[in-house]
Amino acid sequence: GLSKLMEASESVAKLSQELAVKEKELALASIKADKVLAEVTESAEAAAKVKNEVQAVKDKAQKIVDEIDLEKVKAESKLEAAKPALEEAEAALNQFPKDTINEETVELLQPYFNMEDYTLEYGKKVCGNVAGLLSWTQAMAIFYGVNREVLPLKV
Repeated sequence: GLSKLMEASESVAKLSQELAVKEKELALASIKADKVLAEVTESAEAAAKVKNEVQAVKDKAQKIVDEIDLEKVKAESKLEAAKPALEEAEAALNQFPKDTINEETVELLQPYFNMEDYTLEYGKKVCGNVAGLLSWTQAMAIFYGVNREVLPLKV
């Protein structure tokens, strides 16, 4: 019986040593697992942060797209409303007797053409309607110059 007790005592001592080794290994594994868990948690938080930032940018972009679409609809509506007036103005300009523009008319316009603020950009800045008239007078003067060369060829 004593030998059995001795054997059991040795076995318990051996198992205690193995248990101590296993506890150390388990503690190391637990530390490593905690470290990996912390890294994974940190990565997940970083990914969530990036995802939130991307979503914020996406939301801003969508808001801009929605505003542009709204402005486009408004602009198309205004354009559609202005179309009859534009067509009427074009028809009136087409009925203007362009062949009656003569050198005297162009000479009378020349002082205006020489003014530095007699430009399409300045006309638009001052008043859109003025810009159209300004552009038309310049075009008619150019037309006269071209027409002066072409008229003799028509005969």
